[in-house]
Amino acid sequence: MKENALKDDFISIRETARELEEMGILRIFLRSAVVGRDGTITRVVDIKRFRNFSDLLRNWNEEFAVVPWIGFNTNVSPITDPVFRKNFVEHLRGLVRGLSPSQIHLDIEPVSPVEDFFSLIAEVRMSLQGIYISVASPKLTLKGFEIYEGVREQFWDIEALMRLCMEVNEIVIMFYDTGFYRVGDYVKYVKDSLTTLLPLTMKAKCQVSAGIPVYYEPSRRHNPAVENIENFLKAMKEIFYDPRFAVMKFSGFSIYDYKNFDKIEMDMLKNFMEIYGKAGEKE
Repeated sequence: MKENALKDDFISIRETARELEEMGILRIFLRSAVVGRDGTITRVVDIKRFRNFSDLLRNWNEEFAVVPWIGFNTNVSPITDPVFRKNFVEHLRGLVRGLSPSQIHLDIEPVSPVEDFFSLIAEVRMSLQGIYISVASPKLTLKGFEIYEGVREQFWDIEALMRLCMEVNEIVIMFYDTGFYRVGDYVKYVKDSLTTLLPLTMKAKCQVSAGIPVYYEPSRRHNPAVENIENFLKAMKEIFYDPRFAVMKFSGFSIYDYKNFDKIEMDMLKNFMEIYGKAGEKE
């Protein structure tokens, strides 16, 4: 358990709501469950806590949404197994009944656009009719960028991303800096990706959002969280006032577990807001 965890008090939650609203972020993706290898959903977030958190934010601004985030890695979870699929869809439906959200976010992390992934998404959509479904999307494959070996498979071609757009309400492109040798490459990549994708996804009537990732520890292939955010915003600053991007909503970053949301994350959030505000200023 982290130290100095924020308490469930009105002051901290309202302050968070006010600051999120000021920077135009009206959604928080909250990790809400763990998916077992048999497809069952366990360790579900406390329903009362989830609803209280959601209600407090919505009392501040009715457009706020606390979105349950459920995910698993297809390298580990057997999505070809009919038992796994049946359990996952049934448990997901039960989770939605308990939390009563208007939207869910799926982070299934397929490393390649396999048919089993698309068919599972279709099953979920049929099972949760009336629920807005967003899916974490791999990045777009673009020529001319040097990428670390070992992460190339995490980039999809545009045909696969457009197919995903036809299946869900929204794709959230996770702009991790994973695999980029130089900051300049990453900045150019973000800009080129959005320039390429947005006109196409608008035709598909699919919302595109930019997911800004948060890392706690830097590694060989990752920058620390705040650096990744800064790099992302360097790209956004270049296109901030381009009318082609007016339809885009930014997901901001995900709070992985609200009960452990502590001073470290709050300081990171405030740093993010400061950077975000500067990125929107005209020079």
